[in-house]
Amino acid sequence: MLNRLAGDDLLRPRRLSSRSSAARVALLQPTASLLRGDEVTIQVNVGPGARLELLDVAGIVAHPTRGGPPARLRTVIELGPGAWLEWDAKPLVLCEGCDLRRAITIDMDDGATVLLRDTLVFGRAAEQPGVFKTRTVATYAGAPLHQEALDTSETDALRSEAVIGPARVLDTVAIYGARRPGHGVLQLAGPGSMLMVAAPNAADAHKAVDPSFRDWRLRPGPSNR
Repeated sequence: MLNRLAGDDLLRPRRLSSRSSAARVALLQPTASLLRGDEVTIQVNVGPGARLELLDVAGIVAHPTRGGPPARLRTVIELGPGAWLEWDAKPLVLCEGCDLRRAITIDMDDGATVLLRDTLVFGRAAEQPGVFKTRTVATYAGAPLHQEALDTSETDALRSEAVIGPARVLDTVAIYGARRPGHGVLQLAGPGSMLMVAAPNAADAHKAVDPSFRDWRLRPGPSNR
């Protein structure tokens, strides 16, 4: 049951039909974004025991612009006890000359689970990415679970083998509140698992990550903790 849906000129939610117990919502972009000065906040609240599936209709493009403040994209996710959220996010394209600050905050009560897909494309064809600073912070049952940050303005560090090297796409699937096995899967100190793949193009990245995303989404709930 959806209690409230609200949007604005930059992002609008639309309810979709569902054959399962999970509510399904699509996120639509009525106009071009993200431009300098744009500020978008996505607030997601899933109540105790509820299940929500979010789908991006299309990828988001951080556009090249001149002057002015950076664009800001903020996502705040809060889950009650036993809640489940699945978000199949489409790629975020970081055009040359963009300037974007992104923050993702996930706060989960005991027994909650979040399955999140995040794909970053570092520039369009023959481009290098602009400035992109992002941070993800996840807490579970009041305790820190995961923190990470990325800054594309530090080009030498970004292109080092320790980060993405020559790759143009970074595709990530993360589950918080549960563990999932698999080759190359990073196990967090708490209940959580991540698979990150850096690849020369989106097709190669998706080929490596899609199977895990499909498998993990078929098994909702805090199993394998």
